[in-house]
Amino acid sequence: MLRAGIPTKNVPKKTMKKFLTMMALALGSTSLMSLTSLSVLHAAELKPNLEAAKDKVAMCIGCHGIPDYRTAFPEVYHVPRIGGQNAKYIENALKEYAKGDRKFQTMHGIAATLTDQDIVDIAAYYAAQSASTPVNPQK
Repeated sequence: MLRAGIPTKNVPKKTMKKFLTMMALALGSTSLMSLTSLSVLHAAELKPNLEAAKDKVAMCIGCHGIPDYRTAFPEVYHVPRIGGQNAKYIENALKEYAKGDRKFQTMHGIAATLTDQDIVDIAAYYAAQSASTPVNPQK
């Protein structure tokens, strides 16, 4: 008998099952790597739009725009000011909150609603700020 182009006549069942499992895993991981590569390529193609970001940061300023703000839910937490932070760091943080890899319910709820373009725009907006950026309500 020939299965997937492999002669199976004298191959023990356990060996064949192991071989087919390994082939399935190899093919599955190749597909996963292809999808991951497409996702990385897609993210690399996104260009930040600082004008569009101005409308998107409204949900951020309620906490991150208040000097020395501390949340009371779900726990008392000092909210960092993110103006001037590295864009890639902000992108990664938002993606981790969205996936649940970073644990903070409020951030998860917000980040999970963002598109890849939203994340790139918001990260670029905050990265463009510095200590010398005039105080503004969207900082």
